[in-house]
Amino acid sequence: MLTLLLPKTILIIIALMSMPFMTGAVDEEISECRVLRVESSGIEFEEFSGICYDAKNNCYFAVADGPKGDARNQIFRIEIKGERAVVTDAFPIRENGAIIDAELDLEGIAIDANGDFYLCEERRLQLIKIDPKGNIIERVQIPEDIVDKDDVVLNAGIEGVTLSPDGETLYMIFQKPLRSEEKGRVCLLTYHLTTKKFEKYFVELGDACAERENLSASDIFAVGQDELLIIERDNLSGKKAGYKRVFTVSIKNGTVKKKALYNLLYQCNYSYKKPEGICVNSAGEYVIVNDANSRDTYLMFLKE
Repeated sequence: MLTLLLPKTILIIIALMSMPFMTGAVDEEISECRVLRVESSGIEFEEFSGICYDAKNNCYFAVADGPKGDARNQIFRIEIKGERAVVTDAFPIRENGAIIDAELDLEGIAIDANGDFYLCEERRLQLIKIDPKGNIIERVQIPEDIVDKDDVVLNAGIEGVTLSPDGETLYMIFQKPLRSEEKGRVCLLTYHLTTKKFEKYFVELGDACAERENLSASDIFAVGQDELLIIERDNLSGKKAGYKRVFTVSIKNGTVKKKALYNLLYQCNYSYKKPEGICVNSAGEYVIVNDANSRDTYLMFLKE
């Protein structure tokens, strides 16, 4: 009798361990999870890589990192019309009065109280400030003594940017660990707009059950002063996906603390490869956009 039960018991344990919801604790319940496919009103768009919410106009703005240069060098406006998410406008980024020719690898976007945008450029390791009409106001290069370009893994530089509620501090997260750092932790930078000074921290990827070397950070959003949301993911989709998570991260007295918030696979049946951008709207919903990789783009709205 024992020889018959033992194999079954082992199979059950293996099956449970392979389920995505077993990878770490989830501290918050989700009362509502809805998904809207992003549609076009005639404006071409692709592969959004960052999103922010404009509370004054109750709309969203996004940037793209798709293969087409025109899409990369634009900012897109998204409006919610009933049960539809629609790209209603797009404007090109200009510098010195001319539309930029060189492709920008934009991976994040934030908006301030004046309607100015802050974008992060992944490959050049730059912050770019842009006015509401798309004109570049300022470029800020990350100093080499903070992050050396040669220390950054190819196509895995700055992955997201966000602005503190008081409008004084920008936070940036890197996609992958720096070459000189230990595997499994990524660089988090702060930039103080008044003093023009950078500070450097590190965030451990994953949880106790995750294979940290295969994970990436996707975006960052400030919910308070030095209180952040961070998306982490693996690089798999559909049934193969095993890790799509949202964490809270706090920076206090030079110490970084991280806490599990949402497990998107278990709580939302999230099947897309890259949850690529996150923000919070005026209704208190967490809004996540996927990098479609030439497929459909969706907005996911989560409410506690």
